[in-house]
Amino acid sequence: MNPLADIDRQPNALQSIQLLLALVFLISYLVAVGGLFGARGRMRAAGVALVAAIGFCALIQPWTAGVMWGALAVGCVGLFVVVSFALSGMLGIARSAASETPPVTAQPIAPPPREEKPLRPREAATVL
Repeated sequence: MNPLADIDRQPNALQSIQLLLALVFLISYLVAVGGLFGARGRMRAAGVALVAAIGFCALIQPWTAGVMWGALAVGCVGLFVVVSFALSGMLGIARSAASETPPVTAQPIAPPPREEKPLRPREAATVL
């Protein structure tokens, strides 16, 4: 049984829910591997991507074709990252941006200086 032949046996047009799940998977996967959000946001995006991928595989016939589509999407994203990294290295974009940006050092924020007010002498207490 050839898995590539299974993709050929899939109907020519995907259903709307299949397209929606594929789009949700791709966007969530990109958010999960990107640096746009913190660790918590990336973990949530990875969970959404996993649920969307499982739903997509469940709705496509045969399910192995859905797995292959998911692997193809992940491979294409990886290929895009490699090509863009190689092009930026060859063109010197990463080096020029790094050399122009001054290093950021963490410095504590000092409170504003307080104005010294002269102290008034206390009035002498009078004893009756």
